[in-house]
Amino acid sequence: MKITLLNHASVLIELGPMRLLTDPWYFGYPFAEGWGLVYDNPRALEVAATATHLWVSHFHGDHLNRPTLSALVKLNSRMRVFACDSANFQMSPVFRSLGFPDVVSMQECRPYDEGGIELRRFPATGIDNTLSIRGDGATIVNYNDCNLPAASIRHMRSELGPITLLLNNYNNAGKILRFPLPPAERIISEQRELFRKVADAFEAKIVIPFASMHYYRAEETAAQNASLMGPETLSAAAGRLVPLAVGQTAAIDAGLNVEVTGAPAPPAPRSTIARPESVDVDELLRQASEFSGRVRRGYFGLSMLLPSVFIHVTDLGRTMQLSPRSASWVNSRAAQMEAHSSALRTWFTARYGTDSFVVGAHLALVDEHLTALRFLILLAMLGESQMDFVSLIRSLRHRNGWSFWWNRRHEIWGVVSHLGFSVEESRL
Repeated sequence: MKITLLNHASVLIELGPMRLLTDPWYFGYPFAEGWGLVYDNPRALEVAATATHLWVSHFHGDHLNRPTLSALVKLNSRMRVFACDSANFQMSPVFRSLGFPDVVSMQECRPYDEGGIELRRFPATGIDNTLSIRGDGATIVNYNDCNLPAASIRHMRSELGPITLLLNNYNNAGKILRFPLPPAERIISEQRELFRKVADAFEAKIVIPFASMHYYRAEETAAQNASLMGPETLSAAAGRLVPLAVGQTAAIDAGLNVEVTGAPAPPAPRSTIARPESVDVDELLRQASEFSGRVRRGYFGLSMLLPSVFIHVTDLGRTMQLSPRSASWVNSRAAQMEAHSSALRTWFTARYGTDSFVVGAHLALVDEHLTALRFLILLAMLGESQMDFVSLIRSLRHRNGWSFWWNRRHEIWGVVSHLGFSVEESRL
C-alpha cells in the first residue's frame, strides 16, 4: 500500500492493481479566488496522470477543480471515474462534459468491486462524502472534509470494521464565523483537539493528515492565515501519525511498517485578490432581494422569523439591510459584516454562492451579534445543497429521495443522539 500526497486533498492511493487518484487541485484559485495552495508541486499532474481510477469527494473547487481536471483528461482520459450521484446533486454529467468517457455513477453506500478492491462512499453534510477503499487485507478511509459527530463516525466504523489508514483534514472553515477572532494559538489548539477526536472515533491504526494545504487570499480575512497549521504541528492522534509533506510517499507493508520517501514540495508564492469593479447599487440590491426570496421560499416562509442582517458594502460605502422579505439600503445602522460588492454578488447569484462567499473567506465580521447571520448562512447553504424544506419534501415523492434519507442514517443518528455538540466541534 502506498499513499502519495500530491497537494491539498489530492492523494494517489496504490492498493493491489488500483491506482486511485482523489480530488486533484494543483493550480488556480477556487471559492471565487478566495483560496490558494500553500505548496507548489510541479510533478503533481504528471504523477496524477498515471492513475487507473479517479474519485472526487464533492463539488467544492478545492476538490472538483475544473482547470486541473481539464489538464488531467488531456494526459489520461482512460482512467475510470467514480462520480458521486445523489438525489440532491449529480457529478456524472460534469466528468462527461470534461471529456472522461468511462464514468461510473457511484450511488450512496453501495459497494463497487474493481479487481478485488471494494469502493464505497458514505454521504454527509449535504454534498460531502467519505470513501472507504478495501482490499489486500487493508481498509483505507478518506474522510476529506466530512463533518460528522463522533457517534456518526462510530456507526460508520461498525460497518467498515477495523480501519488500517485514515486520511483526515486538520484545518476547517468553522472559525471564519467567529468574532472576535480568538488568538491563533487557541484556534490551533482547538483544531488539533478536533483532529484527535475524529481520529480516536475511527480507531485507525495509521493516520495521515491532509486536505488542509490552503491559505486565504481575501484581505478581509488575511488574519485567519495565522491559525492555519501544517501537518507537522499535529500530535496525539489515535494510532500512528504520519505527517506527509506535499510530494512525499508513504509505503506501508503488511506489518504496518511505514517508509516515507520523496522531497517535500516548496512553498508556493502567495497573492491577494484583485477585486473587480464595483457592482451597480441597484443591481446588487436586486440580486440580494432575489437571494432573500429563494431562502424564504425554501422554508415555506419560516425564515421570516429571522431578524434582518446588516452588511456594510466597503467599496460602495453603504449599508444593506438584508431582511427575510427583501433587501434595502439604510442610512445609518451598525453592521455585523463587511464585504466587497463583487463578493456579495457571488454570494447572491452563484450556484454554490454561500460556500464560495463564506468558506472562501470573503467577509469581515465587525460585530458579536451574529445569530441572525449564522442562521441565514446555514439556511442558504442547505438550500444550495437542495436540503431545504421544500426540496426535501419533494424528494420524498421518489424512491431515491427515501434512499437519500436512509443512506444518511449514520449522520442523522449521530446528530440526534448528540444534540449538545457545539458548532465548532461539528464544523458547521
